[in-house]
Amino acid sequence: MQSDMSRRRFVGLGAGGQDKAGIVIGAACFATRGIVCQICADHCSAQAIHFRPRRGNVPEPLLEQARCTGCGDCVSICPADAIGSRPPHV
Repeated sequence: MQSDMSRRRFVGLGAGGQDKAGIVIGAACFATRGIVCQICADHCSAQAIHFRPRRGNVPEPLLEQARCTGCGDCVSICPADAIGSRPPHV
């Protein structure tokens, strides 16, 4: 389990939790390229990643930023290295 400090570095939390950076799922994601993969959602304990069914295609990854804790479990488990952090809102 990651410490609170490493979690703060990963998501870019400022003092008091402001300026949360968050996570982004990039174009390298297997699911966005038509390959069935939902391992990130399976490992997201905050249940911030969901997959929306699409007719005639594999489910689409959806990230609920408000639920994301920034633990980084999805980043380390992604076989396509498609998940990373995004800069905080200015």
